[in-house]
Amino acid sequence: MKEKDKIPTFYKILKIWANIYHDKLFYRKTYYLNTENIPPAGTPLIIVCNHQNSLNDAMGIVISLDLRYPHFLARADIFKRPFIAKVLRFFGLLPVYRQCDGMANVKINLAIFENVVNYIKRGNTLAMYPEVGHQDKHYLGKFFLSYTRLAFDTAASSNFEKEVFILPCANHYTDYFGWREEMMMTYGKPLSIKPYYELYKTQPRQVQEKINEIIRAEIESMMLNITDLENYDAIYFLLQTYGKKFAVKNNLNPNKLPQKLTADQKLVALLQTASDNNAAKTNELYALAMQYKNELKELKLNDDILNKPLNISSLFVWPILFILGFPLFLYGFLHHIIQYIIPNIIIKKAVTDIMMHGSIKLGVSYATIPLFYLIFFVISLFFMHPLLSIAYLFTLPFFGILAWNYRKSFLHFRKRYRFYRLVISKNKKLENILSIREKLYDTANKIIE
Repeated sequence: MKEKDKIPTFYKILKIWANIYHDKLFYRKTYYLNTENIPPAGTPLIIVCNHQNSLNDAMGIVISLDLRYPHFLARADIFKRPFIAKVLRFFGLLPVYRQCDGMANVKINLAIFENVVNYIKRGNTLAMYPEVGHQDKHYLGKFFLSYTRLAFDTAASSNFEKEVFILPCANHYTDYFGWREEMMMTYGKPLSIKPYYELYKTQPRQVQEKINEIIRAEIESMMLNITDLENYDAIYFLLQTYGKKFAVKNNLNPNKLPQKLTADQKLVALLQTASDNNAAKTNELYALAMQYKNELKELKLNDDILNKPLNISSLFVWPILFILGFPLFLYGFLHHIIQYIIPNIIIKKAVTDIMMHGSIKLGVSYATIPLFYLIFFVISLFFMHPLLSIAYLFTLPFFGILAWNYRKSFLHFRKRYRFYRLVISKNKKLENILSIREKLYDTANKIIE
């Protein structure tokens, strides 16, 4: 890392595009909460975060930091190719070797960590994920103490004269894998390790464990942490279905991610208490939830369809709107079909880690969308006035979003129409599902009261 830690100009330019694409195009809605807790630029800082969505987690941190050039530690095997390594380093990723990479390589970490310590000491930011890996579930894994060691090594390198901060943060998503979802990044209170300097000199391990306990508890309070992994699927399904009704009962809006998270945290806590007090009854609820989930899947329906009253008039109005809007959908879809297909091909051919799917979609579309927009703009210059070409260019994101919303609305309408046909035909399976749903909701109400 360079001795001058100025943010590269090209990085600043790319970040402008990243902000626009990340917050306005890729995600439907983003929330950055408690950013006032971020210490001023120039403060030695280690950001510690839960890890659930690979690149997307890191981008949430990058976008929410205005005047910082955060660096991240990443597994060394992705740095094998020189060009890729150069690109990764430019974006702030630094290689770290694991034991599985061989003990000879692990020793290289000592030099890497020394550079990282010097980087933090100069008033820069390192972001770390102490769980080391990511998982496809909303829970907080075991924390490793490497971030506490780096924090105190940074302090020690200045003879404990510089104040080093650890800033906890947590991310949360409506969905890990899709476009046009919602995400939120919440920052906790920054912890200065300066008050621990003297005790650290004599009891380093105990001090690290104490700080880890504080940071972990802070992150846990800001995220959805479902600790009952044995019943995880049932609990998460309850949050997606009954949880919306529960949020409304608690004067929270289930359509706003921060409020939905608050409701989900409360519901998970109540379910855990209920399980501790009466495991048999709670297990009955979980069995009902899984039965309801499987029955819905069989009929290709979802709880939202059953939850809303059937409006017959909409079954006639929406087809007309879809027919009228199809040319606009086609216009937006054809301009984005390649950018949509490329990530899916990469995922299908080369990616085995399911938690990389969202990262591939974000990273590839982040690079390909401006490229294809530029190609379309240049081509348009041969056929229209430059001012019209500029106007055409700026309409592309709008029509891309319109096409995605059209597709989503059409798929929802298909389920509504299927539900209507099942109601008209007095389908026995549907009647059974409605009965299970009623029993599920009644049982949940009784358990959490």
